Amino acid sequence: MKLRPNPALLAELGETWSRIVKPPEKLTVSEWADRYRHLSAKESAEAGRWRTARAPYLREIMNACGDPTVDEIVIRKCAQAGCSEAIRNAIGYWATQDPGPVMYVLPDEKAAREVTEERLIPMIRNSLPGEILPGARTLRKHVLRLRALEVYMAWSGSAQALASRPVRFVVMDEVDKYVSFSGRDSSPIQLARARARTFAHRRKVVLISTPTLAEAPISVEFELCADKRDFRVPCAECGAELALEWGAVRWPQRPEKTPRAQFAEKIGAEDLARLHCKHCEAELTEADRQSMILAGRWVSTLEEGQSSRRVGFQLNALANPWASLSQLVSKWLKAQEDVGALQEFVNQELGEPFVQTIKRVKEGAFRDKALRHRRNRRGVVPRWAGMLLATVDSQRDGFWFMVRAWGQNYRSQLIEWGFLKSFDQIRDRLLDAYWPVEDSEEKMSPRHVLIDAGGGVTSDDEGSMTDRVYRFALSDPARIIPIRGWPGAKRPPRPITMRALNYAPPGAGKRYKICVQLLDTQFYKDVLASRIAAEDPELWEECEGVDEDYCKQMTSERKFFFRRGGAAVSAWRVHYKGAQNHLWDCAVYQTAGADLAGASFLPTAEQLAEEREQIAEQKQRPRRREQGAGWINRRQQGPWIRR
Repeated sequence: MKLRPNPALLAELGETWSRIVKPPEKLTVSEWADRYRHLSAKESAEAGRWRTARAPYLREIMNACGDPTVDEIVIRKCAQAGCSEAIRNAIGYWATQDPGPVMYVLPDEKAAREVTEERLIPMIRNSLPGEILPGARTLRKHVLRLRALEVYMAWSGSAQALASRPVRFVVMDEVDKYVSFSGRDSSPIQLARARARTFAHRRKVVLISTPTLAEAPISVEFELCADKRDFRVPCAECGAELALEWGAVRWPQRPEKTPRAQFAEKIGAEDLARLHCKHCEAELTEADRQSMILAGRWVSTLEEGQSSRRVGFQLNALANPWASLSQLVSKWLKAQEDVGALQEFVNQELGEPFVQTIKRVKEGAFRDKALRHRRNRRGVVPRWAGMLLATVDSQRDGFWFMVRAWGQNYRSQLIEWGFLKSFDQIRDRLLDAYWPVEDSEEKMSPRHVLIDAGGGVTSDDEGSMTDRVYRFALSDPARIIPIRGWPGAKRPPRPITMRALNYAPPGAGKRYKICVQLLDTQFYKDVLASRIAAEDPELWEECEGVDEDYCKQMTSERKFFFRRGGAAVSAWRVHYKGAQNHLWDCAVYQTAGADLAGASFLPTAEQLAEEREQIAEQKQRPRRREQGAGWINRRQQGPWIRR
């Protein structure tokens, strides 16, 4: 039998062979992107061929990803500037020009899956046709196999995913949203960085994120860069080089009787903002700014002749051609009335870490604000609440506690507070207690009880309070969370660090695993003070019955500034001798607990109301078995909601 050649197979073999023997074109990453990258309507509002000239600040960022003299790149940037797409261009470049295994790290598994399906795969199909091996993609294992390399998708909450294999290229996106895991392991960033260690100077590590606070990962990593670069532009009038700083933006003064929000809308609608040149005093228009961006360049902090294998890029929205100068000013003016909105502007638009400036919560102002919340009934859960949290401050003679309701966007309201004398009372008053939901037959119990495990020796000589709290936590580890302040004088690497302990209760022959949350209490005191001082009353609400003692405890600390080891530091401390700060500590634990319990992902009041209606309708229908439906019933898996 005579075998006939398969023309399709021969063509594929010939293409593969030419790919092997033919050296790749010598291109930079930006040149590769301009030649081969195609954007679909799903990927971008400006579909079609990629044009680096549209956002010229991306050229140097991309080219650094192909520069053999650079090992690490840190990008601290504003939102929606195209930086993440630029890094995905680098992945396409590596696949065709300089192959090697890639690890792509996202904040969580959901984000990893979304980026794979909605960003990476469309990019490769549109720009690298034929690079995805047929049938080789396995989403279950989060591996994207191409002809020349493999892309391993990982996420910050999984130590196993980050420590599984050596790679040459590591891309860590949105690092300020990363979550930590067991204290026995390194941070997610350090674990991911270690995967590329075996490749020495052939490795490339890219960290990219919109910043949050100065203590958060992207700002810490950026400050460690010797080579810091910022984008500068030539003045359209005199040609002098300008740094794109928020201090250079000018707008008309607000008329005395004009509301701030109304004035902000006027600035945005009438294009009244200008960019000021400090050299020639020119007031540059939006059209001037757009032309100046096209001629901009990156300027390094290194002196001529110096070099560094670690490069940091700082980018704000003033360099972003898709951002309007007047719209930015409008957002800035509106943000002045809300510390949360102000932080969002500083992070999202200026690309800078937010620095807390509140030094003290004044007792008089706190009391006045609390009086405005007398309409909130003590012991009654508001209908907008998605969960309750209880926090406990341990003392030698007992326990101070606080219960608060939490809703979307960190809305919070006081429900109950007081003093308990024993762990039995904690169980009866907090773990097993239910509070009624207003205008409803529902009742809610705290989702978690966070209890201070650093209270010292008890007054009844029963040993360390730490031991007693750990034993108590073992009785209900899903709901009872032991917490402690971060040990030592140095600030911790992140606001919350989980530490897993093999704990052996006194007299017991068996060890148990205890997960203790170590808190940066100074950080959360900053957050708490800012929320209390915010103009938005929903960020921190009290309820009826707040008395003089409560107000004194909630205003018992202030921020002191001093020098330690030659460096300027700050710390929250009681500002008069004998001040009681137990409820203040409980409130600090509430702020941390909201982050731990995922308060930012709680449903809106409208969503809760809609699902309550669905549940009410289902109750009226005759059926054999009660089935849960919607968000509320899904959360009913735990004991915190009763009907």
